[in-house]
Amino acid sequence: MKVEKEKQSKWSFLLVLIVVAIIWCVAGIVLYFSTDNWADRGTFGDMFGSVNVLFSGLAFAAVVYTIQLQRQDLELQREVQKIQIQDLKMQAEATKKSAEQLETQQQLLNFQVTQDTVLNLISIKDQLVNDFSWRPDGIKGFVGKRPVLYEELVGIEAVVGYYNDSVKMEQKKPVYKPFFVSYHRIFFYTLQFIDQSNIDNKQKQVLADVLSIKTSDNEILILYNLNNEQQMRLMLLKKYGFYDRYKEMDHSNKTDSELSSEADIKEDKRRKIDIIYNILKLVESKKERFTHIELGLDFDEFLEYMKDVKSKELVNNISFLPNEDRATTVFTNNLSLTDNGKDFIKLKEGGKT
Repeated sequence: MKVEKEKQSKWSFLLVLIVVAIIWCVAGIVLYFSTDNWADRGTFGDMFGSVNVLFSGLAFAAVVYTIQLQRQDLELQREVQKIQIQDLKMQAEATKKSAEQLETQQQLLNFQVTQDTVLNLISIKDQLVNDFSWRPDGIKGFVGKRPVLYEELVGIEAVVGYYNDSVKMEQKKPVYKPFFVSYHRIFFYTLQFIDQSNIDNKQKQVLADVLSIKTSDNEILILYNLNNEQQMRLMLLKKYGFYDRYKEMDHSNKTDSELSSEADIKEDKRRKIDIIYNILKLVESKKERFTHIELGLDFDEFLEYMKDVKSKELVNNISFLPNEDRATTVFTNNLSLTDNGKDFIKLKEGGKT
């Protein structure tokens, strides 16, 4: 395009020169043949100044050529400006994309750092729960005359048992027990760390969901029961969906101060089986008599177990009456195990109950 314009400019200049030269030659020829007198010719030439005309024509041609060059320069400058503007636009777009990429990378880096920290905090929380152990007070039963203590509980079962026992014994929430102080500190520090992190809200919710997944239902119940007057903590729990999960739980039969769990139910069932087993073993041993004291039971509880043994027809000819001291004595002379009683002992000793 530029080469063609330069060629056109050159041809235009040459065309002007040729036209001027032709006019000058024609003028000379016309002057020569128009008269035979050289004096007239001289006068005529002086009058028109053909040379001056030639130079004037050349000057005019130069002016025209200069104007043409200036026009080409202006067009070239416009094209250069357009290219420069396009380059600037491309640079601006590239800079914008680069800034967006850097921002995305920074957000991703922030999320990865926050995620690693949250996972470490959750691991500490889980380790705190898993390492916790607790043994219920009291006697589980007897083997002969030797009392058998309750087994030591570990992990969330121990936490729930410890919580229920603390509420039952002290008639108040164990907020300031060392374990619960440590647990609350690590749990709410984790949730506050998520809330204050330099990541977007969707990423915060993802990490809060991870914390929720790693928190059992019993932990949620304990958290709400111990913090039902802590408005800031309750708002933080609700913000990240813990309240919705709390509402969905089946805790209609639970008070604000007491929890139940599958572990409690299983433990209660095991305790009942052990006590009935001990009663049947005493009957089988033909021991002359035994009372509720030997089984580590109070009077009313012993009566319930004996009624249960009778209703399930585990012992033949069983009868019992409380005396004035509220001490029920069972005489075993005329007692014997039924087939149901013998099967119960076999299942218990075989570990199938």
